[in-house]
Amino acid sequence: MNPAYDEQAPKLAAHYEQTAFEAVHRDWLGHLGERGRALDVGAGSGRDAAALAARGWQVVAVEPSAAMRAEGQRLHRDAVIDWRPGHLPALAEVGGRFDLILLNAVWMHVPPAARAAAFDRLVNLLAPGGLLVITVRYGPDLPGRTFFPVPADELAGFAQRYALGVVADEASPDRLGRDDVHWRTVAIRAGHDPDGGLALLRQVIVHDAKSSTYKLALLRSVLRIADGQRGLVQPLPDGDVLVPMGAVALNWLRQFRPLLFTDRPYKQATGGSAMRQPVFQVLGGLAADELRPGARFEAGWAGPVDAALRAARALILKNPVTYTTGPDGTPLFRGEGRPERFTGAALALHPGALWMYGRLRVPGALWRAMTEHAAWVEPALELEWSRLMQAYDPALTLDECARLLAWADPERSTQAVRALVQTSPAPVPCVWTGRPLTDDFQVDHCVPFARWPNNDLWNLLPASKAANQAKRDRLPSADLLQAARPRIEAWWTQAYLSAPGRRGQFLAEAAGALPVLGDPERPGAVFAGLTALRHRLRAAHQLAEWAP
Repeated sequence: MNPAYDEQAPKLAAHYEQTAFEAVHRDWLGHLGERGRALDVGAGSGRDAAALAARGWQVVAVEPSAAMRAEGQRLHRDAVIDWRPGHLPALAEVGGRFDLILLNAVWMHVPPAARAAAFDRLVNLLAPGGLLVITVRYGPDLPGRTFFPVPADELAGFAQRYALGVVADEASPDRLGRDDVHWRTVAIRAGHDPDGGLALLRQVIVHDAKSSTYKLALLRSVLRIADGQRGLVQPLPDGDVLVPMGAVALNWLRQFRPLLFTDRPYKQATGGSAMRQPVFQVLGGLAADELRPGARFEAGWAGPVDAALRAARALILKNPVTYTTGPDGTPLFRGEGRPERFTGAALALHPGALWMYGRLRVPGALWRAMTEHAAWVEPALELEWSRLMQAYDPALTLDECARLLAWADPERSTQAVRALVQTSPAPVPCVWTGRPLTDDFQVDHCVPFARWPNNDLWNLLPASKAANQAKRDRLPSADLLQAARPRIEAWWTQAYLSAPGRRGQFLAEAAGALPVLGDPERPGAVFAGLTALRHRLRAAHQLAEWAP
């Protein structure tokens, strides 16, 4: 603790009280939610704690300086504040969960070596859906007070590691007009976690012991199903879900493919050696986009791809499924069923075929956290994977790790669908306006590709140039999508379901990506799945809507 805070408590307190709470914190106050429990760490004069108490919050104010605590209690004697001693990283005097944690001009006092432990402690005190606000002072040291450097991206990096969302990151001048001082405010939001699934994911990602990247690879394989392949899932009455082991193995192979063929030694780059089996060498001849539900492999490729999927399944069940456990040591995942023999000449990875490799039971709480918070969880997985890779190969940079771990999204292409419109025997209307298309028509991704990369046939819709350019990277509104339903279903029927060469691809892609209930061969069932996906993406990713 800096001795200046005890020695100069009245002077410093008067200095802090010069500026109103609202002026100091205007960069993040718009994110402040309903009243609840608030923790003010390094509360100083009590200005912020008193302002929060006046707004109806239950406030715990932690201040390590006894003289500053006494001064704060004197200045704000009428405020209902629970004053306590304590300091980071331990904060041993504080327990429970808080809807708001505020660190104003505190973080730069924490030594860099203690910050990981300090942030971990703050995360454990933050309630689901809670807000963590940290303001950092940049400027010269002051007499008796030491300020450690704070890298600009440090707090965002900690937030990413713990699957938290940064909702504000603002730089501002000094409120007292000092030219050599400026401030940075970072507001971080925790996801809502009603049944503890997100906390369980965070435990595995950040704290669980790992000798290889396989636990992270399993989580990412399942996360990809939760975010983009939910049509493959079978819900169970107890809230758990079953996912096809074929899909888990397919995602596993897709994410390891760049690592298998990197110019760095594989064992050093990933922390594991089992993927070096000869059976996985087939991946070197495949494009990443071929490793997806709906892909088809003819003779010559079918057997090796099937063998790679079976080997991946066996590796997943032997290692990460066995050793990825909850706090009580019980495995979180469970493999079920034996794989069926593959006897055909061609291997078509339609949804039904992916089940022939067995099933993986996923706990309901974990699954719900993945579906709700995929946009936060995947960066946390990638960052921890990168950290583990660097432990095995210190020469790897974070940029290199990001390149190796980047998920190969499908190629954005509309040429095949453009050709269908151009060769249609009957005029094709714009799905959004209903007006006949002209020669300069465009093909729209109903769910915007830039926000959720998907190039499936069901997602490619004929649109006028004006409508497509107005829609841009936004979701159609619920009313607009419903109004367009007859034209969308008519296009699906005409272009795909009535064409034997495209029917199977359309059905496999729709069944894999959309939560289709009922017969997927009915356009209405596919449309219901599209509607459900639109609602989920709108809620989970906060995508903007378009309504002409």
